[in-house]
This record gives sequence, structure tokens and C-alpha cells, in this order.
Amino acid sequence: ESMRPEYMNSVQLSFLSDRKLLKNMFAEANLFYNKATNFIVASELGNANAGMVESAGMEIVVRYDWKKFRIEGNLTTQNVIDADQYDVYMDARRFYNIPGIQANAIATFTPNEHFRAHVNARYTSRQNSVYAAPGFDPVMIDIPQHCLVNLGMGYNWKKIGLEFNIYNLLNTHYLQGGSSVAPLQQPGLWLTGGLSFRI
Repeated sequence: ESMRPEYMNSVQLSFLSDRKLLKNMFAEANLFYNKATNFIVASELGNANAGMVESAGMEIVVRYDWKKFRIEGNLTTQNVIDADQYDVYMDARRFYNIPGIQANAIATFTPNEHFRAHVNARYTSRQNSVYAAPGFDPVMIDIPQHCLVNLGMGYNWKKIGLEFNIYNLLNTHYLQGGSSVAPLQQPGLWLTGGLSFRI
């Protein structure tokens, strides 16, 4: 039997304020609804059409500039409304390996044209993943929520650039699923540094 084409119906409502609500603030909000049918997915017999899934969510982006500081943040949510013959975690209205809530906040300090420093916090809500090895029953894996904090700074002088970053400052232990067969343990605290020269 030949496969049917994939279909996606999407509705989006957007709001944008470029320094209208507050003098130094940019804000954008998007509400969306998606209904997808006839997903083409891999199966043991080859590619095949899946069923239907409805989802809805929102995305909010805010940026505020004040003197030598910039604060940026975004928040994204996505939840499943309904699904038919499509593998989702309906108990929590979530897609597998996709968090229901993701949020980022970045604060940047640029005192002059040479130096810059930033701190970043990233929150990821609880996720669910399925480990399905050939010949075995699928195993549900719960991935707890986590928050990561990163720091960085850089300095440029003429053609020379220096950079130093600290990732996962709090040494948070967390898993991440998605493209791998099963969720993988992610690195703890780690450091990077760089030296560059422009010719």
C-alpha cells in the first residue's frame, strides 16, 4: 500500500511590541495550534503513515536594554490536546523527549567596546522517554526537570581576542533524550577558553 502525504494545519496568533509598552523593551508573544495527520514514521517494515496529533502552545520573547546591560528571556510551552495512532504520553499531555516547558534567561554586561560578560540560566521541565530495544518490551524513562547556569566573558584588543566560559556552573546531573535510542547522561561542570587572532 502506498503512503499518503503528510498534512499540517496550523493557526498562530502573534503580538509584537518594539519599545511601545516600555521605552527600552522589546516583547513578542505567539500562540499556536497545530493539527498534523499522516505522519511518515519509521517502522519494522519500513516507512509508514502514523495517525493524528493535535497540539497547542505559546512562545514569549522579551528583551530589555538598560545602559550597559541587556536582559533577554524566552519561554516556550507545548502540550498535546489529542492523538490517534500516534505515540505520545497522554497521561501528561506531552510528546516523548520534548519538555512541556523550556525557558532561557541571559544577562549581558558590556562596559566598553573591549569587554563583555554574560550569565545564562536555562530551565527544562520534566520529560518522558521510551527505550525500545529490539526484542524487548518498551521501558518508560522519567527525565526530571533541571536548571543549568552558564557564565562567560570575552575581551578584544586590536586583533586579539580572549574568551573564557564555564558551562553547568552548579554541576547539575541531568539526562537528555531525543535523537539517541535512550536518554544519555550529560556533562557536569566544564570549562573552555579560547585565543583568537584576526589577520
